[in-house]
Amino acid sequence: MKRAFLIAAALLVAPLMSVSAALPHIPLPMETPEVSPRVVVGSTEEVCVCCNPSTGYGWYVIDPLPEDAPVSLTVDYVPTDELLCGAPGYTRVRLHGLRPGKISVRLGYLRPNEEGVPPLRTLTLVIDVVPAAE
Repeated sequence: MKRAFLIAAALLVAPLMSVSAALPHIPLPMETPEVSPRVVVGSTEEVCVCCNPSTGYGWYVIDPLPEDAPVSLTVDYVPTDELLCGAPGYTRVRLHGLRPGKISVRLGYLRPNEEGVPPLRTLTLVIDVVPAAE
């Protein structure tokens, strides 16, 4: 009886473990106006924000980074359910610290094919890149 209970418990918990492994960060709500991530030089941090590209909207960098920016970034979409068409997911922004400094990066939730239309929402990343501990 105890063995059957343990097997049943494992079967119930296993899907939750795979979901938490697939989502390394809890995505921020779309209404979040500003986040202040801290990145150590030479390391990479992630900021995740909810989105649903089936609506045509996505998170995009509004202003390009200057060449001497203290951080490099990549933006990609991560689905939360690959089997369900139209399911929401999240946008993952990876920040890699290059040199100490501060910079603000604005993301806009917009439809890229609608030129001249302001973003539906904006998210400002106030990034602080700090030296690695010695």
